Amino acid sequence: MRILAIILVSLAAALFSDPGQSTPDSYTCSGEMALGFKFHEPTRDWIRGKFETSDFIVVRESGHWVLNKLHSDMTAPCNSSAHNSGEMICEQPGIFTFRVNLDTRRFLYSHYLGYVNGDEHTETPYTEIGLCLKFQ
Repeated sequence: MRILAIILVSLAAALFSDPGQSTPDSYTCSGEMALGFKFHEPTRDWIRGKFETSDFIVVRESGHWVLNKLHSDMTAPCNSSAHNSGEMICEQPGIFTFRVNLDTRRFLYSHYLGYVNGDEHTETPYTEIGLCLKFQ
């Protein structure tokens, strides 16, 4: 159902885009599972946490690939040279990495903030996996 929603959003964006401009290649990606850790205040310890999955769009803008996390202001540049090898990596170093295999369309997203900086519980480290669809 989430994949269907992403497809509909992508199609709507294509319909309302400037007709004089070619539609860039893009990938819409939907998370399937997420796991991580959160700080449990009552016990003052880190425990396994339950995380919602995310949706992403990877789009080529002016010849450069960019990752956008839907419902968020999070963006990141992607390694375009990795695109030629069948894998693309988008990251904000020290914060997160988004890695997608363009042949299998599987992605792995890792959010690094939290835990290593102490018991500050405003950030929680987690990892997410999912699938991407390609649009042109």
